[in-house]
Amino acid sequence: MSDTSAGGPPRDDDPYRPHDGTGPEAQQPYGQQPGQQQPYGQQQPYGQQQPYGQPGYPPGQPSGQPGYPPPGSPYGPGDQPVQIGEAFNYGWNRFTQNAGAIIGGVLAWAAALLVLSLVFFFVLVGTATTSVDPVTDELSTAGGLAFGFTTFLYIAVVGVLALFVQAVVVNVSLLVTRGKKIELADFFRVPNLLNVILAALLIGIGVGILSVTIVGGIVLAFFAQFTLFYVIDKDLGVLDAIKASFSVVSKNLGTVVVLFLGVYVAQLIGTLLCYVGLLVALPVAQIATAYVYRRLNHEQPA
Repeated sequence: MSDTSAGGPPRDDDPYRPHDGTGPEAQQPYGQQPGQQQPYGQQQPYGQQQPYGQPGYPPGQPSGQPGYPPPGSPYGPGDQPVQIGEAFNYGWNRFTQNAGAIIGGVLAWAAALLVLSLVFFFVLVGTATTSVDPVTDELSTAGGLAFGFTTFLYIAVVGVLALFVQAVVVNVSLLVTRGKKIELADFFRVPNLLNVILAALLIGIGVGILSVTIVGGIVLAFFAQFTLFYVIDKDLGVLDAIKASFSVVSKNLGTVVVLFLGVYVAQLIGTLLCYVGLLVALPVAQIATAYVYRRLNHEQPA
């Protein structure tokens, strides 16, 4: 009896027998090691691939957490609403820190104006002689021309000096908001002096003319109140400074109205205290105004 397997291929070489996966015919997926088949359901979900070049977030960590700070406020320190009470508190604190130099400077200029007034008074008295006609009992004054010229000169000198003092006070208040320790010498220098005098003179004339309408002068003074600040602080020309003042006031009307009223009340209180209170009220109000000026220009006072 012959062997039935003698004429056929060996069993292990049967091409039709299913392979058990251990032979060389068992092909692995491209790039995968044997026995490391990808488990079903563990694939990366569609649409959640990481953007190119961007690190992924830790598992379970929502986006925008540590490592990715949340977006900040769109407003900087200078863009927050200006509180007038805060401005006057700032003015009081800075005044007390520089009280000696500020009061000394104010008294120095007050004394200068007093001496100047006394000098012109005696000059006016000396240039005018009065006599009575014994027949008609009429009063006659000699030296009228000299008297008139001296009076005009006195008004002009005092007016220019008052403008300079106003500029000095504005400059000192700006120095305070920069964090400078005030010295007595700061009361005798003003940057951009020519434009300062011209701007103050132009506004003064305008207010005087519009005062005929009563309201007109107040309106001009209100809208032009930051003009000297822009001339001194930003080195602007006269017209540019006036335009800048009108612009910032019109854009912040409510805030500036409250400031305007607050300054008026402070001056009124100082006047009621036998004018001695003005030594405190005026500097505090001026520093508060400089504070508001800084904030309205998106700057943070020191």
